[in-house]
Amino acid sequence: MRQIWLRYYARWLAWRMPAARQQRLHQRLIFILPTGYGMLFLAVALAVFIAGINYQNNLLLGLAFFLLSQFLVVIFATYRNLTGLLIEAEGMQANFVGQAGAIKLRVQARAHSGQVAIWLAWRGEAKQHTVSLAANESQPVLLPVALLQRGWNSPQRLWVESRYPMGLLRAWSHLDMAQACLAWPHPIASSVPPFLGQTQGQRADEQAQRGDEDFLGLREYTASDSPSQIDWKSYARGRGLHVQEFTNPIAGTQWLDWQQLNSADAELKLSQLCYWVLECERLRQPYGLRLPNFTLPPSHGAEHHRQALEALALFSVGGEHG
Repeated sequence: MRQIWLRYYARWLAWRMPAARQQRLHQRLIFILPTGYGMLFLAVALAVFIAGINYQNNLLLGLAFFLLSQFLVVIFATYRNLTGLLIEAEGMQANFVGQAGAIKLRVQARAHSGQVAIWLAWRGEAKQHTVSLAANESQPVLLPVALLQRGWNSPQRLWVESRYPMGLLRAWSHLDMAQACLAWPHPIASSVPPFLGQTQGQRADEQAQRGDEDFLGLREYTASDSPSQIDWKSYARGRGLHVQEFTNPIAGTQWLDWQQLNSADAELKLSQLCYWVLECERLRQPYGLRLPNFTLPPSHGAEHHRQALEALALFSVGGEHG
């Protein structure tokens, strides 16, 4: 019975609050009910009212009506603290499966007044983020998302709540921000690199050539060395003339190839390819990526790294790139 009710409630929410990356709270999107303290406040007001009638005491009746009028004012104030609030999904921060990603939101108050003590959290999550804004002020909010599976992970609806100013009522909304978070495969080391190309069979961490990027060490000076390569600090300490040596990652093309991995487990293959993508980037080794029905040309750098991880994250086990 509970599952039937939850499915009906989810369909009703989807109809009343459709998914959108930018949402401004208004009457249709806001619910409001008394809290436990609010129910106690009403019970006290009712008890005072009954006592006033029973003892024909105008002072008690006046107090009861005053408490009720305060409760009505708080209803308006609590609702007003949420209405007009603008929430926009600005993107996400991907991460590996089993870790936490994040969705970036921007929250902006209405133009004519501030909005304070607003709680933001994914539905079902205990951790909340509190926002207080001056008039027309905006603030970025980063909400963590548990990444339970490779690919896109969609959080529950965004819970927006306020109990301002007295905690007697809570106004809330359940928003679908139409934003998911990407999970890359969890990297798993493999003993044999899945290389197919110019330097197949060599380990990536053994491939280097003389260059000017990574400091390798010092060697004794020879007549053919340029004076600009001399380590003058070492010479000043009385250690003689030495030359600084540097290395660059080898410029040969490496292909990380799906077919070079022998495992029958597709997820394991993706995890091992992910590991070698990270290794090649760590060593600044140019590499390409070959998956069934998808090829990423050789390169390296932050953008190439992102594209490779995204390709692994969205790869379909059926053999198509998602």
